[in-house]
Amino acid sequence: MLRIKFNGWFQCRLATDPDPADEKRGVSGMMRVYPGEPDLDRVIHLQSSGFSRSHTPDIGVHVKQIYNENGVISDHFLEGAAVNLLGNPIFKGDNGIVAEDGKEPIVPFILEIKIGQIRLLGNAPSTDSFNKFPFPDLQAQALIYAPGFVACATNIIDSNGYLAARATLLEQDNLLELDEFEKEVNRLRIEFLRSSSASRFFDVYMPYQVPLIGEIYDDENRLGELSNQWSVDMWYGGWDPDGLCGFIEGFLNIG
Repeated sequence: MLRIKFNGWFQCRLATDPDPADEKRGVSGMMRVYPGEPDLDRVIHLQSSGFSRSHTPDIGVHVKQIYNENGVISDHFLEGAAVNLLGNPIFKGDNGIVAEDGKEPIVPFILEIKIGQIRLLGNAPSTDSFNKFPFPDLQAQALIYAPGFVACATNIIDSNGYLAARATLLEQDNLLELDEFEKEVNRLRIEFLRSSSASRFFDVYMPYQVPLIGEIYDDENRLGELSNQWSVDMWYGGWDPDGLCGFIEGFLNIG
C-alpha cells in the first residue's frame, strides 16, 4: 500500500458566472482577460502553461511525501515528482447544465506522476466515454468554507492582506513603468485586487474522491507489485482570480 501526497499551485483561466462557460475574455464574471493576454481556455494546468501575471504564485504541483502502512517513507525516490492532469481537463459545469457551482466534474480525469523514467498513470473509468454524462464519480462533493484549513495548506493566513500586498507591489511597479499600456493593465489589476471580489472564494475548497485504473511504467520495477485499483482524494481551493490560479492538495492511494 502506498499513499502519495502532492500539493502546489495550479492555473485555470476560466470564465465565471454570470459569463457563459465558453466566454473567451471575461465580461461579467470576476475572471477577466486584460489587453494583450491570451484568451481564456478553461484548462486546468498543474504545471506552468507558459503564461502568468506578475507577483502571482509559481505554478507547479509536486509529490511531497510518501506513506506506507508504517508511516512516512523517508527520502523516497518519488519525492519531487511532477503531478499532472492530462488531456486538457476542465471544470465541466457549463453554468449548471452538467453540475451546480462547486460540484463541477473534472473532465477528462487522467492523473500522471512522473520523475525521470518512472511514470504512474491513473485513468478514471468514466473519462473514457461521454456516455457517463454527467460524470457523477468525477464531481466534487461540495463547496466548503474552511478558512483555517485553506490557510494552513497555503501558508496564507490573511487572504485579504495577501492580495492587498500584491496591489501595493503593482503600485510600486507603476512608479517606474514607462509603458502606458502596461501601467493601465496594472491599474486594472490593482482596482480588482482592492475589491471584495478578489478574495471572495479564497477560503473555500472543493473536495474530490475519484476511482482510478492504474498503470506503472518503470523498467526497474522499483515500486514492486501493486494493485491497479487506485483512487485519488484531493481538494482545490485558495482561489486567486487575479493570479488565475488556486491551490491543490491530495493523495494518490495505491492498494
